[in-house]
Formats: sequence, C-alpha cells, structure tokens
Amino acid sequence: MQVEELCFVSKIENFKELKGIILEKINSMGQLDFNNSFQNICHTDYHLNNAFERPYVEFIQPSFVKHLTELNSTFGYDYFEFGYIWFQQYEKNGFHPWHCHPDSTFSNIAFIELPSSNVSTQIKIKDYQFSIDVKEGEILSMPGSFLHCSPINKSKRKTVVVCNTFNYVS
Repeated sequence: MQVEELCFVSKIENFKELKGIILEKINSMGQLDFNNSFQNICHTDYHLNNAFERPYVEFIQPSFVKHLTELNSTFGYDYFEFGYIWFQQYEKNGFHPWHCHPDSTFSNIAFIELPSSNVSTQIKIKDYQFSIDVKEGEILSMPGSFLHCSPINKSKRKTVVVCNTFNYVS
C-alpha cells in the first residue's frame, strides 16, 4: 500500500468565487500573529478559543462537508463530527515544523492560497518523506496521526483552512 492511498484529495466547488470571500473574511479578523522559535505563522486563529467568531467558516464548511462525505464513502465510515477549525497564513520564510493531530481521525487541509507545490504539506513516516500532489482549491485529508509539516515558504503567501474530524462506523 502506498501512503497516497491513505490520503484523500478533492476539489473545492466554486473555488474561484469562494477564494476571495474566504480571504476577505480572514483579513477582517485583524492581524493574529503566532511566531516563536518553534514556528513562524504570520496570521492564525488557532490559539483563540472556540467561542471566537470565525466569519470564514460558513463559506468553507460546506466544502469540507462534501469532501468528508466522499471520504467516508471511500474509506467505509458512516458519519463524521467536526473538531476544531482554524486558518493559518505563511508569508515568506513562514513554516510549521513536524507535528501530528493525535486526537482526530483525519486532519483536513483546504489550500486557499498555494503559491508553489514546494510549500504543500509534507508527510513523514519513519525515515520517508512524502508530498501528496495537491493544488490551490483542493482539500487534503490524512490520518491525524501522520507526522506532517508546512515547509519553509520561499514564495508568496500560503493560506490554509484546517479542521480535525472524528469519523465513525455505526
């Protein structure tokens, strides 16, 4: 089995229309930096509590629902529940090191701005590093236990909206 077979990718319908709206809603939230020696994320709401209003969610969530319904059908799950949802933006030299989402079945990443395939999410299993072929306007789902990172961005801004899900069999 190849690592790609454990992941799921789909296109976001009406992405050209949604992209501008999602970016506008993210920008309306003000600047929310999250930089330290561990990571360099220029703008994110990850660290804010769930009660914080996230105006972009209503525009991207239907795409996640469609994607996750297809994922469930492909992998044999019956239903899913959303966990946390957040966005992250990376300017030049931005990065997020190796980490995982162990309290979820899948980590789901919507690529809203992806200036280059070189900055798409990287996956590591043992000593092997993989890059799943994704493009701007697509959603990538991978098991939450997979180590993954956002490599150093050497280009224009990268924007992702991420959600964790819990997928179940009845």
